[in-house]
Amino acid sequence: MPIRDPTAWMDDLSVHVDDETILDTAAQLEPEVLFRGSRPLLAAWLTILGAGGGAFGAATLSAGIRSSAAGFAAYLIAALVLIRGLRPVTVALVGPAAVWFATGVVFWAIALAMVAIPAAHLKPTWLAYSATAAGGFFIGMMRGAFSPPAVDENVWMTWALPLGVTATTVATAFHRGAFGVLGALGTTRSVADLALVGVVAASLFTIPMATLLVTNWSEARGLQQMAKLYLHNDNFLNKAVSSLDRAIELAPEEPELYNLRGTAWSRMGESQRAAADWARVAALRPKDPVSQMNIGVDHLRRGDADAAVRALEAALSIDSTNAMVHSNLGNALQKRGDLERAIEHYGRAIEIRPDYANAYSNRGYTHYLRGDHASALADCDRAVEIDPRLPMAFINRGHVLAALGDRVAAARSFRDAIELDPAPEVHDEALEGLVALGASVDDDERYSNDEDDES
Repeated sequence: MPIRDPTAWMDDLSVHVDDETILDTAAQLEPEVLFRGSRPLLAAWLTILGAGGGAFGAATLSAGIRSSAAGFAAYLIAALVLIRGLRPVTVALVGPAAVWFATGVVFWAIALAMVAIPAAHLKPTWLAYSATAAGGFFIGMMRGAFSPPAVDENVWMTWALPLGVTATTVATAFHRGAFGVLGALGTTRSVADLALVGVVAASLFTIPMATLLVTNWSEARGLQQMAKLYLHNDNFLNKAVSSLDRAIELAPEEPELYNLRGTAWSRMGESQRAAADWARVAALRPKDPVSQMNIGVDHLRRGDADAAVRALEAALSIDSTNAMVHSNLGNALQKRGDLERAIEHYGRAIEIRPDYANAYSNRGYTHYLRGDHASALADCDRAVEIDPRLPMAFINRGHVLAALGDRVAAARSFRDAIELDPAPEVHDEALEGLVALGASVDDDERYSNDEDDES
C-alpha cells in the first residue's frame, strides 16, 4: 500500500468528517492559525528558544557534562523541567498559537547542533563539510515539510532548505576554528565552547525562520484553513461561509477564497451565489478550469446532467490535462446514460493521475452498470487499495459482489463503508445495500468464509 499523507484529507473536500471530530479539530486548529499576540515578541521568544535548544543540544555532547553520571543526570533533570515549563511560559508570553512553533524550534535547534558538532570531527575536511551539509539539508527539508498553517508552504520550504545547510556548515566551520574564535579543532573544547557552537547553528536557522513566520503570517490563510475544515461536514457550512467572508475582507484578490465559498454556497443550495463567486475566480484565474468545473458539479448536484456536461466540457477546453475535470465529466456522462464516454473520461483521469481512487471507484460502478462485473470488481479493488478510507469504493464493490452472487463479501463491503462513518447519504446507500441482501449491520456473517472472500 502506498504511503499516504495523514493530513491529506483536509484538502479533499469529498471526505466527510463527523461533527465531534470537526469541533475537536477546530478547537485545536483555531489558536494555531488565528494568532492574536505580538508578532515582534513571538519572533524574539522563538529566537531565545532556538538559542537555548542549540546550546542544550551541543552541551549534551560535551565530555565535561557526561564525565559524572550524577552530574549528567542532574543536567538532564534540569533540562526536562525547563522543557516541561515551555508550554505554560509560551502561552503566557505570546498565546497558545505559538506553542507548536516553540516546541518545533527547540527540537530542530537541538538537531542542528547535534549534526554540526560530530561532523566537525570527521576527517578529511571534505567529508566533514559534506556530512554537515547533508545533515543540514535533511533538517531543512523536514522543517520545511511542516509549515505553519497560516504561512505559504512553498515559501516556508524555500527558506528552510538553504538555511538548514547554511546553519550546520557555518557551525561546523566555527567549531573547527575557521573564524579564529575557538582556536584549532585539536584544542580542548569546554562546555561553554560547545554551547556557543550550538547557539551559532540554531541562530542562523531560527532567526530567519522566525522572521519569516511573523512577517508572512496571514490571518486570511488561517481563516481559509478553518473554512476547509468546516467544508468536510454540511452541518458546518454556515461557519465555513462566515470564515471565508472574513478572509475575503482581508485578501479580496485571493481566488481560492471565492472558490471555497462558492463550494459552500452550492452545497447550501445557493447556486446563484455560488456562480457569482466562481465568476470571480474565473476573472482572477482565467486559465484555471476550476470555476467552470465547479459550475458543472453544481449542475450535477441539482440533477441537470446535460448542463453539467456542457460546463465540464468547457472546463476541459481550458485545461485538457486536469484529472478532476475528466473524472467529474465521467460522473455527468454516467448520470446522462452515456456509459462508454464516461468510462473513457475516467480512464483519462487515471492516466493523468494514476493514484486517483475516486476515478477508479466511479469507473468500477460504471462498468457494473454496463454488466462488465470483472472490470468493475478490478477497478473497485484498486480504489480500495489506493484509499482504504474511501466509503464509495466499498459500496461500489459491494454492488458488484452482490451481482456476482458473493453475498457474504458484498455484505462485508457495505459494512466496511459504514464503519468509515461516511456522509449521511453514503451511509444510507450502504444500509440499502445490506437490506437488499437481507443482512444487517451487526450480522456475524461478516466474519465467515474469510478465505473464499480473499480469492
